[in-house]
Amino acid sequence: MIETAIILAAGKGERLTEIWADKPKGFIQIGNLTLIERTIKILKQNHINRLLIITGYEAEYYETLSLNDDSITTIKNNNFATTGNMASLVRANKYLSSDFFLIEADIVFEERAISELQNTKQNDVILISQFTHAGDEVYVDTSGLRVVKLSKKRAQIKNCTGELVGISKISYNLFQKMVQHYCQNPKKYCTIAYEDCLNKIMANTVVQFHKINDLLWGEIDTPNHFERITKTIYPAIARKESKVQ
Repeated sequence: MIETAIILAAGKGERLTEIWADKPKGFIQIGNLTLIERTIKILKQNHINRLLIITGYEAEYYETLSLNDDSITTIKNNNFATTGNMASLVRANKYLSSDFFLIEADIVFEERAISELQNTKQNDVILISQFTHAGDEVYVDTSGLRVVKLSKKRAQIKNCTGELVGISKISYNLFQKMVQHYCQNPKKYCTIAYEDCLNKIMANTVVQFHKINDLLWGEIDTPNHFERITKTIYPAIARKESKVQ
């Protein structure tokens, strides 16, 4: 069972400035909780009690959160404004010695996204969903059980199986390969996302996928995303959660 999660939370969220500019995206309020509070709650429900949050923009919000929760360690990417999230992820390397969950801070999702992935037998697994048509999707190309490619360009995908959710189970071994690839030329790769790094190494490394066909989830990168989450996705999640309780 995996007990550690890395939450990527360094970005500013430039496309949200008209509705959300003074706090990190993880502190957007959805229902009674912020995005980060909801994610932490779900992780702890699934026995994931060591949380590494990679910060950047307005990092003090996460640092304050960590003061009241011993399970949280914050790691700051001081160059968040000019680097991609792989540069942020690399900063967690010295804190790791085991497998972990990798989660993006700007997503809302059902609890089963974590519980199902926690229960998969494979070591390296990317969670994918049905097509949401929400905009800014990352499509997943697969062959058998393997992930072949991740791309925002649908035309580049031969066998488009679903969408990247932003939740993955990463083995320590795979992470070291990602770090090694990035560190070969950090200036060249400083702006790449972790998805791009995975694309570079998946030809020689097996990464599988787990698909949930009816998953309620969404990211918040734009005002349209925020409206979709608040008016459609989260109310549907809340209804399901109320039935379980």
